Amino acid sequence: MVKSNLTTLLYALGLSTGLTASALAAESRQLATGVLWENQANPELIAIAEGILEQSSLPDELTHIYYRNHTHIDKETVTSRIQSIWYYPNASSIQSTGNEIVSFNQANETLRLKSALSLASSGATVPFQPDSLQIIDPDNYNTFSDIKHAVIAIPGLQVGGMSILEYEITLDKTTMEIPWSDLFFNQKLVETRDYQLQVTHSGDTNIQFYNGGASVDCVEHDNGFTCSAEKIPALKKDPAVYWLDQQDPVIVTEGDRSWSDIAGIINRKVRAAISDSDALDRLFEEITHDKETLSEKIAAIHEFTARDIRYNSMSELGHQYTPHSAALTAANRYGDCKDKSALLIALLERLDLKPIPVLVATERKRPEKLAMPSLAYFDHMVVCSTSSEQRFCMDATDASTDWETISPWIQGSAALPLIEEASPIAIPKHKYRWRMESSTTIAFDSKGGQREENSRVYSGEYAGLMRNALAAKSEEELAQWARQEYSMTVSDRAQPEFRFVGIEPMTSELEIHSEATFDPFLDKNSALTYQEQDAWMNSELRSMKVENVHYGYDFPGLKVNSSFHFDLGTLWKLSFPGATLELEHKYGSLKRLLEKTADSKLTVRSSLQIPAQFVPANEIEDFNEFLSLLRRETNIQFLAQKNSQP
Repeated sequence: MVKSNLTTLLYALGLSTGLTASALAAESRQLATGVLWENQANPELIAIAEGILEQSSLPDELTHIYYRNHTHIDKETVTSRIQSIWYYPNASSIQSTGNEIVSFNQANETLRLKSALSLASSGATVPFQPDSLQIIDPDNYNTFSDIKHAVIAIPGLQVGGMSILEYEITLDKTTMEIPWSDLFFNQKLVETRDYQLQVTHSGDTNIQFYNGGASVDCVEHDNGFTCSAEKIPALKKDPAVYWLDQQDPVIVTEGDRSWSDIAGIINRKVRAAISDSDALDRLFEEITHDKETLSEKIAAIHEFTARDIRYNSMSELGHQYTPHSAALTAANRYGDCKDKSALLIALLERLDLKPIPVLVATERKRPEKLAMPSLAYFDHMVVCSTSSEQRFCMDATDASTDWETISPWIQGSAALPLIEEASPIAIPKHKYRWRMESSTTIAFDSKGGQREENSRVYSGEYAGLMRNALAAKSEEELAQWARQEYSMTVSDRAQPEFRFVGIEPMTSELEIHSEATFDPFLDKNSALTYQEQDAWMNSELRSMKVENVHYGYDFPGLKVNSSFHFDLGTLWKLSFPGATLELEHKYGSLKRLLEKTADSKLTVRSSLQIPAQFVPANEIEDFNEFLSLLRRETNIQFLAQKNSQP
C-alpha cells in the first residue's frame, strides 16, 4: 500500500491510520463507498479508558494512551482491527487533533467503523454521529495513490477527557497487482503508551518481518509475532525533517523476495504499457520532426510529457502500480507519474536511447533505511539513464524544470531502479542546488542620484523553482511580485521596471532584469564614503538559515556569483577601492576581487560557494553563525574624493 505525502504526515502526527479488516457484521449501515458503520460499542474498551482516567497521574500533553492493532493475514484477505484511545489534557490538543483520521483504499479495502465516542473525566460519553463522516482526498499530486481519508469528528471532547475509536479494515488481496507488504509505524510526534501490534497469519501464507528500531520489542510465535511497548517517546519536532527517515517501522512482507524480484514485477508492468503503436510513431514524428539535435529532441519529448500530458491521479483498481498503456495516455492527454513515465520511455526509445523506470520514495532520503524488499516504501516514478551517451533523471510530472536538471524535490530521495540487479540507491543531487548570478551596474548622476540596472540569472533547479512560481502570473501580477521582492530585498526608494526572460520555455535558465532610478541622496559637494550591500546575495544567505534544533539538516548547496560595476560619473574619483576578500571555511567560501578600470570606475566581483552537505544537529548553531558572518561580508565599501575637474 502506497501512502501519500499527507498520509506520511498523519503517521508523524500520530493520527489513526488503518490498513486492513474482517467479516461484515450482521447489521451495518453504508456511509460511503467502502465505509460501513456497525455501531458496536465495546464495553471492555470503554472500561480500559475509564480505568486510565482514574489513575492519579495523567499526562500533561496530548498522548496516544492506548493502542491495539491485530492484523491477520490469510490467503485472500488481510484484516486489521484497531483500538485507539487518546487523552486530551488541554483545549489546544482538542483543537489541533480532535478528529480521528483513518486512511484506506476505496478500490480494494472496506472500512468498518465499530464505534467512536468521547469520554469525559466525569464519565459521560458522547457517541459519534455517523452522518458527520467525511471522506476526503489527500494531496496525491506527483505520486501514485488511491488512498482516501475518513475524517471522524469525535463529538463532546472535553479537557481531561478521551476519544475512543475501534474499527476494522479488510483488504481483498485477490485484487492486488503486487505481493502484499506493509509498514507499521509506532512512533509519533506525541508520546504513545500501552502499545501492541499483533500480526498473525494462516498456514498457507509465508510471512517475513523486520523490526529495526528500539521503540518496541517483538516476540515471534508459531503463527506470527507480537510487538509491544509500555511507552514510546515522542519524536522531537523540527521544521525541516523527513519524518520517515527518523522512524523504524515494523516491516511485514508476504513471501521471500529480493529487490531484483520486486523491481522485475514493476518493470514487466511498465514494459507491457509501452508496446509498439502506430499512434505513438506518429506522435513521436509530430514532436521531433523539426528538431535537429538529439538534445533538442529529448527536450521536446520531455516537455510534451510534462506539459501536454496533464497530471491526473489514475491509481484506480488494477492501476496502482500498473501504468495505463502509453498509447492510451497519449490519446487521453492525462495520466499520473507512472503513466507519464511509461509514455516518456516509449518516446525516448524511438531515439535509440535506453531509459529505465525508477521508483522513488519521495519522503525518504536514506536508502539504507529500506530494510526489507517492499514496494510499500515507494510513491513515485521517474525515468533515468546512466549510459555514456546520455545521463539524466527526468520527472514527467515536473512541468518547470529542464530535462538535464533533476527535479529538486526528488534529489537525494531513496529510489529503486527497475533493472535486473536492483538495490536501493539515492537519486543524485547537485553539489549546488540553488545557483544564481547577479550583475548590477550603478551609475552616479551629477545631482547625487543613481541609475541602477540589475540582471539575475537563475540556473537549473532554481530556474525551475522560479518558473513554477511565476508561470501562472499575469503581466500585472509579475510586476507586482517583482516590485515587492525588490522593495524587501534592495530598496523601497525606487519604482523599478522589470523584464523577464525564460518563464515559459523549459530551459535551464530564467532571467529577471530590472532598471531603477534613485532620486538624489548623496552630498555632491563632499567626499564620498560609500557602502552598498550585495542585496541579492545577502537575501539568498538569509533564506538558508537552518531552523532545526534536534535533527541534522541536509543543506542543498548554494552558489552565487555577483558583480557590481560602479561608475562615479563626474562628481567623484576613487581614493580607496575597498578590500578584497578570501574567506575559506569547512562549510564554504566567499571571495571578492576588485578592479579599478578608471579613476571613477570600479568593478567588484564576489563568488559565494556553500556545497551540499549534511549539517549535524550539534553543528547547526555554528553553521548558522557562518551564514551570519557571510551576510556581514556582503557589504561593499569604497572611498572617493571630490573630483576637482568635473
